[in-house]
Amino acid sequence: MGRKRGRKEYCPPIYKRQKVARVTNNGYLNFMTEYKKRFYGLSPQDMVHYAAKQWTQLSMAEKEAFKSKKPSTITLKSPAQYVACEMKSDVAGGQQSSCQRQSPSARLRESERRSSRSKTLCRSAKNRQRGKPKPQQSKRRLSHMGSAVAYIHFLRKFQRKNTELRTIDLLKTATRLWCRLPERHRHAFERPLWIVTIGKS
Repeated sequence: MGRKRGRKEYCPPIYKRQKVARVTNNGYLNFMTEYKKRFYGLSPQDMVHYAAKQWTQLSMAEKEAFKSKKPSTITLKSPAQYVACEMKSDVAGGQQSSCQRQSPSARLRESERRSSRSKTLCRSAKNRQRGKPKPQQSKRRLSHMGSAVAYIHFLRKFQRKNTELRTIDLLKTATRLWCRLPERHRHAFERPLWIVTIGKS
């Protein structure tokens, strides 16, 4: 009987020749061509595996650049970098590494936690504001220039006494006189017009 052949350890083949690929309208094929140029010597299985991983992580603008045949300025990661990145574990925070993407369900849970925290903070802030006593305010606070009602009463009174003035001149003159009136005189125009008595200025 012949001797049994032992199993040989598998070694990835090294390709010494590289064909020149054409640039196509397919962005993924152009990306694969660029990946093959950068990491020449990979087996077809490894090239497809790691190139497909990085393609899924590219943004739409980066994918569009490969489709429009623009010169690539994207930093591609070698298979060794991917393996090292996947082996890293964030012990401190228990978060995923920067090379791995969160699943849609994980992103949804994280956004729900953030929204619930923000709602809790808003409710606590509102409760604190409700607990503070509000300063007592008068029902009708008047500024030192008087209220709008008082100014309108004064403007009507002034218009009746100066019918010859144009609208622009009437407003300018009335405003100037209103600002010069003492506060007690301005306060008198809070009452109806037939009660106010004003002399010609």
